[in-house]
Amino acid sequence: MMLAAPKNMSEQAKQQSIAFIHYMISIDAQQAILNGEYSPEHDAYYPFRTPIRKDMANTQMMKMYPVYQVFIEGFENPSIDVPVPAWQPIKKEFYEPGLHSVMIGAISAETFLKMIETEGNKALSAN
Repeated sequence: MMLAAPKNMSEQAKQQSIAFIHYMISIDAQQAILNGEYSPEHDAYYPFRTPIRKDMANTQMMKMYPVYQVFIEGFENPSIDVPVPAWQPIKKEFYEPGLHSVMIGAISAETFLKMIETEGNKALSAN
């Protein structure tokens, strides 16, 4: 989840943005996000978005989807989405589909990380 507000907004809009951001990072909003979105492929709701709060680790919803525990553990070693042009093709071609493959259990996190390192370095060295 990435939230941002332009710096040239009115003071009222700024305060409303701050209130909205505070709500979106609240347990209530994160729980709603974790309830999921409808997947026509599976004819069910599935939590496609990752919760961003470590204090949700022991909630009932998190226990229903233990794969998210890995993400919570990953908060100890955070990374960022690098807003540079060279990253965008790597993200679209390798990162997003690879992360999805990890989430559905098709590949391991270790395999994904090795693939990102190898393919990402190839793409970066070509630029």
